[in-house]
Amino acid sequence: MHTWHYQIRKTTNTEGDDWFDVVEMYGTPLGHTCSGIRPGGATKAEVIKDLTRMLADAKRYRVLVEK
Repeated sequence: MHTWHYQIRKTTNTEGDDWFDVVEMYGTPLGHTCSGIRPGGATKAEVIKDLTRMLADAKRYRVLVEK
C-alpha cells in the first residue's frame, strides 16, 4: 500500500480564474507538493506507468481545493 498518492488540485488566482494541476499527497491536505508535478521516468514505459497511476488516482480521490 502506498503512503502517498496523486491528487488533482484546484486553485483560484486573485482575478478569480481557476487552475487545475496534479500534486503528490502525503496523507493530509497540508502534506502535498507545493508545485504541480509532471509524469516522468527513465523509459517510455515508465512514463506511461506514471501517467496511468496519475489517471487512476485522479478518478479515485476528490479535488483538493485551495484558496
